[in-house]
Amino acid sequence: MKSAYKLAAFFLAIGAMCSCQKDIDKVEEWPEWPAPANVSVDGASLDEMFYGTYKGIGMNLTQGQTVNFSGMTRLRTVLQSHYWDVLSETEAVFLGQDGAYDIIWDNESSCLFTEPREKAFPDELFLCGTGWGHQGAYKVTTHGWSWDRPTDMMSLRRVSPGIFEGSVYLAQGFTFKFCKDHLMGQPQYEIQSVDINILKPEIVGGNIYGDFVPGSGFQPGVFNLRVDLNNNELDITTNMIIEPETFYVNGNEMTSNGSYQYYSIRLRKGDEVTFGNFGGIESALQPDFWEIVDDLEGKAIFKGETGLYDIYLDPNYMIVYTLCTAMNFQKGNAVWVAGVNWGHPGSAPRVTATGWDLSSPNNCMQMKKVEKGVFEVTLWLPDGFNIKFFKARDWGQEASTTVLTPLPENLFAAGEYVDPETGPRPTGDLVGGPDFKPGTYTVRVDYNRNIVYAVGYYTPSE
Repeated sequence: MKSAYKLAAFFLAIGAMCSCQKDIDKVEEWPEWPAPANVSVDGASLDEMFYGTYKGIGMNLTQGQTVNFSGMTRLRTVLQSHYWDVLSETEAVFLGQDGAYDIIWDNESSCLFTEPREKAFPDELFLCGTGWGHQGAYKVTTHGWSWDRPTDMMSLRRVSPGIFEGSVYLAQGFTFKFCKDHLMGQPQYEIQSVDINILKPEIVGGNIYGDFVPGSGFQPGVFNLRVDLNNNELDITTNMIIEPETFYVNGNEMTSNGSYQYYSIRLRKGDEVTFGNFGGIESALQPDFWEIVDDLEGKAIFKGETGLYDIYLDPNYMIVYTLCTAMNFQKGNAVWVAGVNWGHPGSAPRVTATGWDLSSPNNCMQMKKVEKGVFEVTLWLPDGFNIKFFKARDWGQEASTTVLTPLPENLFAAGEYVDPETGPRPTGDLVGGPDFKPGTYTVRVDYNRNIVYAVGYYTPSE
């Protein structure tokens, strides 16, 4: 199963590496994640390719075996603690069951992920979701609900038949499920929160969708999970609580709002705003609304319409959503975009939208007015994206591809659902066309001409 998965992931990655970018992101290929040149495991370099773009090494390991790691600093944070007992800066003892394993380097987090090769449930179990990460990174390392990368489905260590353990960083707003293979959305392969007794619901609870979510007393940090399928129990112990950072807008402290840091501010076109303690804002801010003046100093010029705006910072991905919920098409100052499988441009290649929802900043983004009847938004669009346009944050205000013609036709298309009895019918979604490649696009809707197009790939006639 895993061989087939890795082959499929390779071809997906090859497609992703040919992404079309516009000016705000001139990268034309997603690079492979290189391992440091001097890194080796038991004297062997990380030269094998996994998931199409990640480097690592396949090894036969036995429980209790001491393995030498060279070329790495802070080995205790590089290795997953549920698979390795670190003895020194160069040695660690393997804790897993005897067998063949892949040890894969993630250049984004400078961490190694360990997972069994060619094993399936009940010998292995994965964790998948959003807002979690390698325990040594102390930050989110997953790209979201995906099985495209080793960072997206974490292998838990099998302790004994039916019992699995894992150490993981959990951020505010996390959601996850346990999966029996590199597959999602199929209940027979999932272990949901409704399927198991959660022993510490104040730390980890469940929602109506079967996701594991933060409990009432949750604080971000590193946690040890023990999944006991013999007794249908999930136990959670706290390894480390990580105090949240403080962020500022114009010197004023942002406040917690769910999983976001929040600030309300009245803005006019041309206002200069300072974002404090962001560590750089170039990828954090939406390019439609902001012109960067000084990246490291956090200074930017506002480019939108005058209004009272909500500023939402997602500290897990360090991206900012700028929106004024009072604006709409009738007032002439905004249109909204929502859907699934897309993201804030600064999150690429991570998907930040989590579902069809008009209330959350990550799921419903404001499109900036360009001129009367014309609005645009810059988005990260991977393969399989589905989005719609709304004249207000109201399901009854949909004005998408049933009234807008997608252009150019090779890049964008109108979504269709093929009913087995009645045949195809329009969904109103905007989807990828035959030549679409994953990338960061500025999508513009023009209700004067009733078209939707990608800026830089199509120019309307006068």
